[in-house]
This record gives sequence, structure tokens and C-alpha cells, in this order.
Amino acid sequence: MEARRRLEELHARIDGFFARVASRYPGELACGRGCGACCQAGLSVTALEASLLREGLEGLSEEQRRGLVRRAEKPGDSCPALEPDGGCLLYRWRPLVCRTQGLPIRLRDEGTSELVACELNFTSRELDSVAGDCVLDQATLSTVLLALDAAYAAELGLPRGERFAMAELFRR
Repeated sequence: MEARRRLEELHARIDGFFARVASRYPGELACGRGCGACCQAGLSVTALEASLLREGLEGLSEEQRRGLVRRAEKPGDSCPALEPDGGCLLYRWRPLVCRTQGLPIRLRDEGTSELVACELNFTSRELDSVAGDCVLDQATLSTVLLALDAAYAAELGLPRGERFAMAELFRR
């Protein structure tokens, strides 16, 4: 599937972007195994991303699956895929929102622009001092993801624009 391949390419580019930011600003990213500050419950994903998560779910052991379902059934603040040791059970298959959390991101809304990042990151410098090539543009990312999701829906004859709660995917 073309849309799936292109999503995986986008993931690789975002992972490379993350590595570039970490290299350019050593010590400024707290992100990594053991930090689950951005791993919030209540996130939703596109149909394309849900298909990738389902693939990851199929590869889990029965014990891992039971633990994930148990965590998904309990209301909480953390993503059910966040393991007690702070690792992500579905790291390889994680959606775009999880890959970009914590990085400097420019948010745009009706003529306004705001640069944000996880409060645990960039604590020794002003966020405005981060080079432009180390800042993600949320509008661009969202546009690309939605275009890929629309292509995926067209490939499979699915409705466009569907979103799926991650916790709900984990309970199935």
C-alpha cells in the first residue's frame, strides 16, 4: 500500500529530525525511555495510523496484550502502552503525535503563532533561540498526515477522516 509506505517514510524523516535536534542541542531533550511526561491518555489517531498500531498489537505476547488491555480499561492520565519502566510497548508502531511530542513545534491558529515544547526540554535556553530547522510546523505535519490518511482511505474504500481513540484500539 502506497499510503502505508509513505507514512513509514514520514516516520523515518521525523525520527531523523529528532536525532538532528538532539545532536544540535545536547542535553536539551529529556525524551527517552523512562520519561513518559508526554505519554497521555486520550490521544486519537487516523485510520492509517490505527492500522500500524494494530500490526504492533498483533505482535505482542499474550502477557503483554493482557497488561495493555488491563491498563486501557482503567481510566488514567497515561497512555496504556506506557509500561511501568517508562518504555513504550508499541514504540516501533507509535503514531506521529508520539514521535513529535516534546520537540519544538510551531502551532498556528487564525493568524497567531506559538512555539511550544515539553516543559522538560530546553530548560537551559529560550525556546525562541532554537534554530528554525529544528522546529516542526504543526500545520504542515497535520496536512501531510491527513493527505496520507485520505489516500489510505481511498485505497481501501474507507470513509475519510475517521479517528480512533488509542485506548479503544488497545481494548479490542
